[in-house]
Amino acid sequence: MAESSQVLGWEWRAGRELAQRAGLRITRIRAEGGGLFGWGRSPSLGAALPEAQVVEARVIAVDKPDQIVAGAQIRFRIPKVELRGAAEGDIVAVGIIGGTVVTLVRPPTDVSEDTIASWLPAAM
Repeated sequence: MAESSQVLGWEWRAGRELAQRAGLRITRIRAEGGGLFGWGRSPSLGAALPEAQVVEARVIAVDKPDQIVAGAQIRFRIPKVELRGAAEGDIVAVGIIGGTVVTLVRPPTDVSEDTIASWLPAAM
């Protein structure tokens, strides 16, 4: 992915109101390395995520202007379980609060790149 990709964090939603919803096309998923001796995966570290994955994606649509814009390339970390089985090439929707992805959902099978913008308000 290009150097100009926007990097977002990950947190669990914890009932908070979303600032923005975005439809994405996943371009790459890879397991996050743990650094020297795997220390970065230690559960005692505050930033550690269970089975952390790095997701790279192209933004297809957004529900309103905020942190990211349609056409942007983004990258974020996410626990593997929160991917809900999504794979490279899939369309997904994410909820964002303050530059942080807080939820990811897979749309119904009939949602496409052309129709995801109209589905986003009901996504989460």
